[in-house]
Amino acid sequence: MEDVKQTFYRSAKEYLQEIGRLDTGAKQIAECFRPEDLVRITAEEHIRAYEIPEEAACIRQFRSACKKLNLPGCLEESFGGSDNNRLAEHGIFGRVLSCGMYNIHTVNECAKIHDMEKAAGLAAELITG
Repeated sequence: MEDVKQTFYRSAKEYLQEIGRLDTGAKQIAECFRPEDLVRITAEEHIRAYEIPEEAACIRQFRSACKKLNLPGCLEESFGGSDNNRLAEHGIFGRVLSCGMYNIHTVNECAKIHDMEKAAGLAAELITG
């Protein structure tokens, strides 16, 4: 798993470096045109990546609930966004739980009832446990 993690981080770093090269290249190309020929492009940060330490209370609670319900309780890293991004900016750690979706963010996105039932059981355990 550590190899996968390192490969992911290396790929992300290379991707960000490539973005920087593209930005530099775009600026060099823009210098070849008159101002009236250019299109103005701006960039804004809307979400910021965050990391929750494995020893955080919310992760311990998650692992405990998964063990009680006999669920695998996998922790996955992503550059995804959620409402949790905004909470993490203020030091409030939480979890983003998958409910077993398939073909995510496509016209074929779906979920199986038994996966939804497990997700509901986990949510209930996290709330009441």
